[in-house]
Amino acid sequence: MSVDETVVDYHAIGAGALIGKSVASHGFCRVRGAFAEGEVAVLRAGLAALMAQPPREAGLVWHSPAAGGGSVVQRISRTNLFAPTIWEGMVGGAQLGQIGSWVFGGDPGDIAIATGLEGSDGVVAVIKDPRNASEHAALRWHCDDSFTRHLDINPFVNCGIYLDRSDATSGALIMVARGQPFPSSAKETVDAIPHQQLVEADVGDVVVHAADVWHRSGCSNPDADTRRVLYANVFRRRR
Repeated sequence: MSVDETVVDYHAIGAGALIGKSVASHGFCRVRGAFAEGEVAVLRAGLAALMAQPPREAGLVWHSPAAGGGSVVQRISRTNLFAPTIWEGMVGGAQLGQIGSWVFGGDPGDIAIATGLEGSDGVVAVIKDPRNASEHAALRWHCDDSFTRHLDINPFVNCGIYLDRSDATSGALIMVARGQPFPSSAKETVDAIPHQQLVEADVGDVVVHAADVWHRSGCSNPDADTRRVLYANVFRRRR
């Protein structure tokens, strides 16, 4: 398959059927243009305020050593509980509910976003800073459901809202499509493997991937711009 098969314009006629088919067949889909420029600006402002005054609760903020000294923030969990504008910007726009209904069926009102109160990490901010000198600057191969099997949010899709352009130079997401073999020896490594596909994204795109699909990301080049993504676990409400 070509990665182009997994790119769908959010506002295109028939987008819902195409997005649902891509996630069902391949395990992921890049939904292009889901969030408008103004909506992204609200999310960026909320994240900037949170990074200026991050949560003090243990384990929510990951700091990594920076090239040249000091540290950078790599990840903040449960941003929705500490930055109201992030939560309002994600829920108020209704895009994730719409995408969830296209993936799982039903109405957008049947779709929920994990908040963290159910035991998940809630809405997670991941910051790819080119100054990051940690071994964790590159994300290792994993499946999200390996961390959430005990939670009621399963099955879910992880929706990443891109606040910056993402490509090979800025550590873009790398996927192995559903149905393609994954070597067990590569688990929790950053090894390049057959069938892996790099998924680029533009500002305002949402990359949706199922919780049981293998994925990782690379490091940012030293001269790349910082890349910020907000990740939300989206699932169908229990009746």
